[in-house]
Amino acid sequence: MLVPLYMSVSPSIQARSMDWKNEHYDRYHHDLVSVRYSHPSYEIKQKPVFITAHGFGASPFEWKEFKDYVETHSNALVSNVYLGHHQNLQLFSTATWQDWMQPIISEYQRLIDLGFETINLCGCSTGATLMLQLFHHNMFRPSIPIKHVVFIDSLIKTKKKLLYLLPYFKYFIKDIPVSSTTEEHHHWLPVRPLFSLLQLLDLINHSHDILKKGVSCASHITFSLFQSKHDPIIERQSALDIYNGLLKKTPLDISITMVQSKKHVFTRLEGREDVTLKDIELQQHIFKKILTTTQQKCPNLSLSL
Repeated sequence: MLVPLYMSVSPSIQARSMDWKNEHYDRYHHDLVSVRYSHPSYEIKQKPVFITAHGFGASPFEWKEFKDYVETHSNALVSNVYLGHHQNLQLFSTATWQDWMQPIISEYQRLIDLGFETINLCGCSTGATLMLQLFHHNMFRPSIPIKHVVFIDSLIKTKKKLLYLLPYFKYFIKDIPVSSTTEEHHHWLPVRPLFSLLQLLDLINHSHDILKKGVSCASHITFSLFQSKHDPIIERQSALDIYNGLLKKTPLDISITMVQSKKHVFTRLEGREDVTLKDIELQQHIFKKILTTTQQKCPNLSLSL
């Protein structure tokens, strides 16, 4: 999550924050499908797999509720990938956005090598942006196993306009603290280092460029784009930019769904303090819609909704 760039961190807070490590990192790693099923049976390999990617400074916690829903209501498996160098602040503060996306393609390749034949991709916020870059660079090889791609509140244009000015003021701005709930504090990086914010801006700029020219991908893949109408972080135009960019080079089955929400990554409700019944109903509706849409492309996906 982005925060106002005019804030700064006192030296004492910054020193304590730099020691931050995600206590759940090992559990997330061992919960990857490629690790859980390192020697899969034929029956396991026939199951569809969802690979998910979280947002900037977040963790697989962002997709926990989706994983619980999918593995409860279908025979599919979910691999919640931890973006590169996000597990502790020391690593994050020096990592490039190319480092962030490496675990996505690594998990994909491991699943392919293990013999999984049906894979779906889900990215939210920066995770979606990174997946676009992987498509652009033709990193999903072979691409035949990919059936359905879901992007939620994708980061292409941000409402945090000060981010675009950061290169001009970088010598005057310190690392940025993050406001979070008690539960979120255990899962979110507590500080956004200046270097990391500059990397995020670089990723945004590169993504603008590739979408203007068009992003190529295999025509058999279905795309579902979901965007919160009142997202406090992302401009609504982001979803339309992705839609147009994907169609410039490939005739695709692609849809945009605008949802009534004021939350960024509206599908993640755990850890928030302002969850309403409408938020819960929307989340469950979208999870069900993702599964039913995916089933149209994955005959081996069975549902119990």
